[in-house]
Order: sequence, then structure tokens, then C-alpha cells
Amino acid sequence: MVPRSSVFARTIAVTLTAIIVAGPSWAKSTSEGAAALVGGLSVDTDPAGAAVYVDGRPAGETPVKVSGLPAGEHRVRIVKSGYLENARLVTVASGKPTTLKVNLTRSGETPAAAGQVTSTGGGGGGSKKWLWIAIAGGGAAAVAVAAMPHNKEPIPGSVSGPANALQAANVSFTAQGASDPDGDSITVTWSFGDGGTATGTTVTHAFTTAGSFAVSYKVSDGKKEATSPTLTLTVKNMSGTWRGNLVGTSTFNTVLNLTQNGAAITGSYTDSQITPIVGPGAISAGSVDPATGRVTFTVTVPGFAPFNFAGTPSSDINTVNGAANGSGFTNATWNITRG
Repeated sequence: MVPRSSVFARTIAVTLTAIIVAGPSWAKSTSEGAAALVGGLSVDTDPAGAAVYVDGRPAGETPVKVSGLPAGEHRVRIVKSGYLENARLVTVASGKPTTLKVNLTRSGETPAAAGQVTSTGGGGGGSKKWLWIAIAGGGAAAVAVAAMPHNKEPIPGSVSGPANALQAANVSFTAQGASDPDGDSITVTWSFGDGGTATGTTVTHAFTTAGSFAVSYKVSDGKKEATSPTLTLTVKNMSGTWRGNLVGTSTFNTVLNLTQNGAAITGSYTDSQITPIVGPGAISAGSVDPATGRVTFTVTVPGFAPFNFAGTPSSDINTVNGAANGSGFTNATWNITRG
């Protein structure tokens, strides 16, 4: 018997066992020449009622007999709702009946390894030949059976991202370790807890309000999906009281009462040196840069030229480290702290 590796390369099947045994009697063709070129195939399944397709054409439901098949290989596909699809190549001998019996595997069960095939010649008591089914085995008179890998659920991994963020600033998240054990391509769909969504392994999102948000994602291979653990993100804004010594002098202690609306920042300004003389100043033209998260605003005090502030928030959004420029200040260190 000549091995046919190409048969196995094209074969996909999921069964507990597959057995070819001697079939029932088949009516002979009126022409002996025609009988030598065709054969018959009887297909039965456990359970019955499975749809059978031979070479892509419907052949009925099991148990079913298909006659007049040309001798040679034929593709047989067996489908039943609630069971794994079964597909294989069957070699039909000329003038001989063949019976194929398949034990179907329920969806979700782990298929058993491929077992043995029994092939019996037509016309009565021919001797039996046993063939072990394997990747490199098989032959012209055998059914090729190979276990179909069971699709595994994707690996969700975890959300990589900060614990705190500033309102209106872009926050980056990564689906750390998300993958598929079968090597299938995956789709990662994010939920940010504020109604926003995004797709991709690494994404950015800006939160328009302060609060606590549950960030997670689903990873799908098109057949199954898994959900990541949730990352709880605390989003803060600049609203509130901030204090800091401008230029590092204790006599120039400043107090800022800020309000953030979206990305815009406004408020009032006082300090220990100027306010007793000319009264409080105003903070205007303030904003959060979505791309960098930097905070900027302008301070205007009556009788003085305006000066500007630009700084970067700390990871807990409770300190902004920056500098003042204008009205006599040149990159003067000005770090403000919440509270």
C-alpha cells in the first residue's frame, strides 16, 4: 500500500472512533463495465440525523446510502447541531460497497485520539486489514482521520496603566500579556468605565470628568473571548486650593483657588507680599494640554504685569512642579501642592 501524505494534509476530523466495516448488499449495474468504475457508500452516525455532504453536495441525513460514486477518493462532511463537524477523505473501491460509521463528539468535549480503521472488501468474507491512523500513515483503501485541535480561549493578560490621571489629559493603557494559545490573531476591545471604548493592544483615552473608573478589555480570537481583570483608575482635576512658594521665598507664599471645567482652568491668586497692598489677583487662560498633561495658566495682579505658569503634575496629581515667567520672573521655580 502506498502512503499518501497529501491525503492527511487535507484531512480535518474530530471523532471518538471511526470504523469502516463491510456494507450491505448493493445492486450491481446492468453493465459490468460500469460496475467496475463505480461504488457505493453508506454513512451512519451515532447519534443519527446528521447532514451528510459528499464532494460538497448534500446527500441526505444519516443513516444514508449514496450510490453511483466514481471509484476513488471523495470528501465526506458530516454536520449535526450541538456536535463537532466531522470531515474526511474516503476511498470508494470500484464495484464494492463501503460503510462509514462515525461516533460524533459533542461540542465542548475533548475529542479522543484517532483510533483504528477496519476495511473489508466487498462480496463477502474478505480478510480484514487493520491500519493505525497517524500523521504519516494511511493508504488508498483507508479513511484518513486526524484529530482537529480544540480551540482554546484567549489569554486575557492584564491592564497596564496608571493608578491616577488628570482630567482632560490623555491616558495610555496596554493589554499586557493578551495573546491566543492557538496562534490566532486577536482583537482587543476596551471599556474605560465612562462610556468610552477603543480597539487595540495599546490605546489612549482622556476622561472628561473626575472620579473613579473601572478600566478593562475583552480579547477575542473570533471564536472565543476572555475578559481582563479590572484596573481602577482615579481621575482628579485641578479644582481646589493649591499652595506654593514662588521663587522659594517664605515671604512670597502663594495661595491659588482653582476651578477646572473640562480642560479649562480659572481661579484666584493671593500671596503674602502683594495681596495686603493691592488685593487678590486672577487666574485666567488656564488649560490642561491633552497630549502632555502639562498645566498652564496666567496670573494677573492689579498694578503688575501678568506672569505665566507652566508645570507637570506628579503621578498622584497632588503636586504640579513648574516655573513662572514674566513680570520680572525668568524660569522661577514654582511648585504648587494641593490643599
